[in-house]
Amino acid sequence: MFERYTETARRTIFFARYEASQFGSSVIDTEHLLLGMLREDRGLAVRFLGDDASSEVSGDEGKEMLPPEIAEAQRRIKQVVQRMETAIGAHDFDRAKACSDEERRERENLRQLAEKYHLTGDAGGFIPSGGRIGEVRRRIEAAIPHRPKTSTSQDLPLSQPAKRVLSLGAEEAKRMKHDRIGPEHLFLGLLREESSLAARVLSDMGLRVNKVRAEIASGPAQPDRPSSAALRDTPASGLRASGMDSMMHGLQDASRVLFLARGEASKRQNPCIETTDLLLALANEKEVNERFLGPARPAILSLASQPAPQHEHVATEELAFSKDCKLVFGYAAEEAAQLGQRTGPEHLLLGILRAETCVAAEILRASGLTASGIRAQLTLPPPSSDPEQGRNYV
Repeated sequence: MFERYTETARRTIFFARYEASQFGSSVIDTEHLLLGMLREDRGLAVRFLGDDASSEVSGDEGKEMLPPEIAEAQRRIKQVVQRMETAIGAHDFDRAKACSDEERRERENLRQLAEKYHLTGDAGGFIPSGGRIGEVRRRIEAAIPHRPKTSTSQDLPLSQPAKRVLSLGAEEAKRMKHDRIGPEHLFLGLLREESSLAARVLSDMGLRVNKVRAEIASGPAQPDRPSSAALRDTPASGLRASGMDSMMHGLQDASRVLFLARGEASKRQNPCIETTDLLLALANEKEVNERFLGPARPAILSLASQPAPQHEHVATEELAFSKDCKLVFGYAAEEAAQLGQRTGPEHLLLGILRAETCVAAEILRASGLTASGIRAQLTLPPPSSDPEQGRNYV
């Protein structure tokens, strides 16, 4: 579902799930998407809402204004929340839940300290309490009921308005001829879902769809993925420019998979080779498929049957690897070295799982595959087979 989303947009949605859990909601709604966006993409928030950094108590001046116990409590809360955000970004929701419980205890301690020193207002400091960005959170908190927090590991569905926001965001990306759907497109989707709480809050603060759209359209396209034109214009374009020659040196035993991935990307008319193309190529490797991918086969078959997205065609020999793919290759080489093995297709599978925010990793995790489980299997001898049926390396 999120294949066309930028990493920042995907993280926005994961943080929206966290926000929903903090409000005790049974669904991820538009207001949670908005709060997730403010948490993940501060640059976008500042761009359209204004920088409220001057409203925060920070730095040496802030420390002088508050009692040392309060300043220390604030510091601990910020550290806990940073760890929690890192855990959520890595999809480690068990660790995120532990951090959430710790945050709750620290905030209760801060509340008691605030009473001791007769302080009022939000002394927590991890979400700005002043300025326009802080005003968004205050308006949302005032408009929705507070329920007991739910576990951050609970899988929450999107509400119907939130689903429409995603659909409208995709529509905005297509209108602007952007290959990827980013937080800026979701922001427009929120504004267009006019009856939602998020849209009402943003509208009350003076934001209008046409003005925001014009500003986004006038800015640069998403920087995290090169456009097809940019790929073609790169000097010595093609697989050589994408590092294929150097990759062959370190990934000799996986070279067949890399070439198959190039074919998958071309078949699906992708402007570059994505981790999903690698996953489809790995599914064509008999030993990897039979030994590791059994639980994931239905999802991979579903991926293969999806209609090809509409992109400007890029010649097969000009396809480059995405950033996520390059990250996978680095992790794969590292895993092989740690296991004392040559880098092969099975290590690419480990690399995908370690590149935690990529789409292929999400598919594998949802199917129950884990890096630790695959590592354990790789320390065992491979199942016996006919030598003629062995690996087919290039």
